[in-house]
Amino acid sequence: MLSDIDLERYARQAIMPDIGEEGQERLLAARVLLVGAGGLGSPAGFYLAAAGIGHVSLVDDEHVEISNLNRQILHTTDSIGTAKVVQAARMMSALNPGMTVEPVQARLTGSNADALVGAHDLVVDCSDNADTRYLLGATAHRTGRPLIFGGAAKANFKPDRTGVEHLGQIQRGAIRILGPTDWARRKLRKVAFQRFFLSGAQGFAFKAPVKIAPGRA
Repeated sequence: MLSDIDLERYARQAIMPDIGEEGQERLLAARVLLVGAGGLGSPAGFYLAAAGIGHVSLVDDEHVEISNLNRQILHTTDSIGTAKVVQAARMMSALNPGMTVEPVQARLTGSNADALVGAHDLVVDCSDNADTRYLLGATAHRTGRPLIFGGAAKANFKPDRTGVEHLGQIQRGAIRILGPTDWARRKLRKVAFQRFFLSGAQGFAFKAPVKIAPGRA
């Protein structure tokens, strides 16, 4: 049952038919893994805190640099040189002292991915490299955890929610087949996001695998 303080803090959510008090209780009991505390992870972290997610684990191995400050809004001038996860945890806890924020100052790797992903109800991928994204996709599929990810290309931002049942198809379709070449990156942006994914509440729709032209992979 929500406390009086919770009812006041989350009043605008609790009155929404799709959330209600029961839904807010579930948010307060949820465990979310947030990978990346940079340009995408900063607003995600703030809004996870504001929404009342009970436990958020932050994974990032970098430190705050002055060049981060124009877009990574969890960080401040005074925090330059501080581990990003430590600073992010501090800011999120300041916004919502009732939540638990666990900083994990490490890079997601094959040796820690299963344990981290498996210990949470939901994974939010705000990483900035293809290796981590692929590893998270494979691990979420293997452990049965839903994965939410976003990507920025120039001035465009495309969020997607990926159902666990489709992750294996994604790996065989877009991410694994296309690889890291410049041509593949262009193909991934043009085909994978436009053809493979339907953003919004309906989540993910899978279509036929991409056919790679001979000699282009």
